[in-house]
Amino acid sequence: MEPPDEAAATESTMPHAAEPRALGTAWLRFWNYVGLPAGGALGFLATLDLPRFRYEIIPIVMLCIAVAVGIHRRKLWGWQLNWLVIAVIYIAFLVPIPIRDPFASLVGLVTQGGIQLRSIDWTRDSLGDLALPVVLRLAFVSAVWFWPNWVYWKRREKLFN
Repeated sequence: MEPPDEAAATESTMPHAAEPRALGTAWLRFWNYVGLPAGGALGFLATLDLPRFRYEIIPIVMLCIAVAVGIHRRKLWGWQLNWLVIAVIYIAFLVPIPIRDPFASLVGLVTQGGIQLRSIDWTRDSLGDLALPVVLRLAFVSAVWFWPNWVYWKRREKLFN
C-alpha cells in the first residue's frame, strides 16, 4: 500500500488565494425589488400632481419598470439602463427642491431657470454664492450616491449576460 501524498492532501484542504470572492447581492436585491418599484410608484403618483399632469415624469417611471425587469432577468441591457436611473437620481439630488417646486414642468424649469440666470447682474460675490452650494452639493451627492453605486455596479457587470 502506498503512503498518502501529503502535498495533494494539503492542497485540497487549503483555500486558494487566487479564488475570487463571491459577490454579494443584497443591494442589488433591495434596489431591484424595493428601490426601483418604489421609484416607479412615486414617479407615477408625481405625474398626478393635480390640477396639472406631470407628463415629463412618465419616461422615468417607464425606465424604472424596464430596469427592474432587466435586472430581475439579469440582462445586460438592464444593467446598462440602470446607469441612466442612477444618473437621473444623481441630477435630481443636485437640484434643490425649492428650485424644482415652483415650475409646472421640466420645460418650465429649464426655460424659466435660464431666463432667471440671464437676468441676474453677476458680481464676484453672487457667483460665489451660487458656486459654493453647487460644489458642496456635488461633492456630497457624489460621495453618498454616485461613487458607492459606481463601485458596486461595476463589480457586478459579470452577473448580467
